[in-house]
Amino acid sequence: MKYSLFRPAAWMTLFVLSFQLLSCGPTPPSSSETSETSETSESSQESTGVVSETQEEPKSNWLYEEDADKMTGDKSYYAICESTNTIEFDFPYNGGSTMGIQVRNRGKGNDVLITISKGQFMSNYDNSEFLRAKFDDEQPMNLSYIETADNSSDVIFVASANKFIAKLKTAKKLMLEAPFYDAGRQIGEFNLEGFEWTR
Repeated sequence: MKYSLFRPAAWMTLFVLSFQLLSCGPTPPSSSETSETSETSESSQESTGVVSETQEEPKSNWLYEEDADKMTGDKSYYAICESTNTIEFDFPYNGGSTMGIQVRNRGKGNDVLITISKGQFMSNYDNSEFLRAKFDDEQPMNLSYIETADNSSDVIFVASANKFIAKLKTAKKLMLEAPFYDAGRQIGEFNLEGFEWTR
């Protein structure tokens, strides 16, 4: 008797065996194994400092600059702080003005300039005007001021520069009151933290 290779029962047996072999592949990881792998990865990153957040240094309220005279090479140094509030003047200086403090050294000692972005300080040719400064919670003090050599109306000099600088180094806050042309006395408020001056 001859046997046919194309018997249906033989093909069915081959099909079942093939299916069983294919279904015997690698099993996927369980959810608990996945969780353990994730935790291990996170702990590894923390131990190497990859996940740690960088802390930024607090921003200084002062801007420091320096420049050099092109002819002599002599250097000048500046520390500049702007008021945290704005002062409102009438036209043509309306729209908000800021007061500024500029500590300056041009190699011949220190100067302290008080500036206004828009406006005019009162002239002090007869020494009748003055500034009032309140550092932190101290009592206000009166300070004399001097006009610039070219009589600029938006800049004045504090008369006792080094005394004023010493106060800037130790105080955190300053309220500075100055007289303005046709606007009375106005106050600029300053955050002094971060001030450094070694000149």
